[in-house]
Amino acid sequence: MLELTELEIKILNILTLEDRDARKLGRILQDVGLVTGLNEDELLEFIPFGLEEEIRILKDEYNFSNFKKALIKKLTKRNYPSPGLSAPIPEVIRESY
Repeated sequence: MLELTELEIKILNILTLEDRDARKLGRILQDVGLVTGLNEDELLEFIPFGLEEEIRILKDEYNFSNFKKALIKKLTKRNYPSPGLSAPIPEVIRESY
């Protein structure tokens, strides 16, 4: 039997998972940390409050890759460009006096 790492023990304290699932989730958190720039502790703090629905789906469907994608999607900065100015409608333009 493999000993659990500190990260895996923290995962088990937050979520009710089996040891092997905690190991998978630990690897996912390390991967997500590389993408988002957050460390594992920050990610663990986010999971119970920001991913309730994803955790439920993970327990039902047991699909860790979808969970990883959802976690990355929620934690990465989205770039919403500002809308450009629209061109004035020629019929509406009034002549200034």
